[in-house]
Amino acid sequence: MTTTLFALLLAPLLAQPATMPPHRIIRRPPPPTVTGGLGVLTPSPPLAPGQEPQDPSLLPEWMKFLPGQTHRLPEAFFLRNQIRARLLTGVDASLLEHVRKANRLAPASKDGLYLEIYLRIFLEGDPVLHERRVEDARVSFLRFFEAFKYGDMEQALILFNTLPINVQDRFLVSLILGHHLLRYGVLDQSYQYFRRALSLLETLHSQFFGLRGTEKRNHYFFTLLSMAEIQLKSGQYRSAFGLLRWLDAGRLMAATDPLPCTWDQILARECPEKVDEFPSADHSWYTHDPEMLAFHRALLVWSRGWAEGPKAFETFLRDHPRSMWAEPVRSYLNWMKTNTAP
Repeated sequence: MTTTLFALLLAPLLAQPATMPPHRIIRRPPPPTVTGGLGVLTPSPPLAPGQEPQDPSLLPEWMKFLPGQTHRLPEAFFLRNQIRARLLTGVDASLLEHVRKANRLAPASKDGLYLEIYLRIFLEGDPVLHERRVEDARVSFLRFFEAFKYGDMEQALILFNTLPINVQDRFLVSLILGHHLLRYGVLDQSYQYFRRALSLLETLHSQFFGLRGTEKRNHYFFTLLSMAEIQLKSGQYRSAFGLLRWLDAGRLMAATDPLPCTWDQILARECPEKVDEFPSADHSWYTHDPEMLAFHRALLVWSRGWAEGPKAFETFLRDHPRSMWAEPVRSYLNWMKTNTAP
C-alpha cells in the first residue's frame, strides 16, 4: 500500500518533459526605483537642469541606501570627501575655498560647517568667531584646540573638562599637553595638566584598559619627574624633593603584568627579574628631547638621597651647558650648599 501511494505522488513529476533541467535557477527581478520612504514604490522624478540632488548627510539613515533614478551624489558631498582626503597630507589654504564652495551648495550640512571651522582655526591669524551654533560633538574639540592655539590656557583648561573622551584618553591628553607646555617653558599651566593626569592615574587607573602595568608605572614615573622638574625650575626645591619621594609608589602598578619568562624557566628557577629602569632613552617622551632625559635622570639620582642632588645636576650642566634652564639649575646648586638636609 505504501509503495502504491509513493508511486501516485511521483507520477506527475516523472511525466514532465525530458528537456526541463533538474534544477531551475530562479532569478529575482531588479529592485524598483523608489523615493519617499518604505510605502508606495514610485519612480524618482528627473532632476531639472542644474539641480543638485539632496545631500545624503541630511537624509534619514535608512533612505541613504535606497536606489534612485540616478546614483549621482551631490557635488558638495564629493567636495567634502576630497577635502578630508587632502587633509591627510597637510592643511592648505585652497582647502578653505573648497569647503566654502561645498557649504554654498549644501548650507545645512553640519559636517561642512565643522570642516570650515577646523580649517579656519589652522589657517587664520585671528581667533575664530562662532557665528552659528553647531550641535556637533567634534566642535568641542575645535574650541579647546582653538583656545590652546591662541594661548588662552585658562579657557583651554575649562574646555578640557567638557571633552567627550574616556578616562584613559583624558589622562593621555593631559600628559601630552603638559609635556608640550613644559618644553616651551609654560611652567604653571604645564603643572596643572600634569597634576590632573596624576590624579586620574592615582584614583582611576583600573579603568585604563589599554595600558599594562609597566606602562602605567612608567607614566606615573614620568608624571612625577615632570612635576618635580617644574618645581625645581620654579625654585620650589623642597617640594620637588617631596614629589620624588613618591616614585616608589608607582612600582605597585606593574604588579599586574605577567612574568617575563616561560613556565619552563620558572620550574628551572631561571626566570629573570625585571630590572628595567626608568627613564630610558627609547621611551616615547624622550625620543626627541635628550635634555629632558638628562634632567629626569638627575632627578632620579636625587630621589635616592638629599646629598646626591648636587653631583647629579653638575653632570647635567656639564652635558648641557647651553640649556635655557642652566641658570635655575645653578641657583638650585647654590641653595643646596647652605641647605645640607631636607
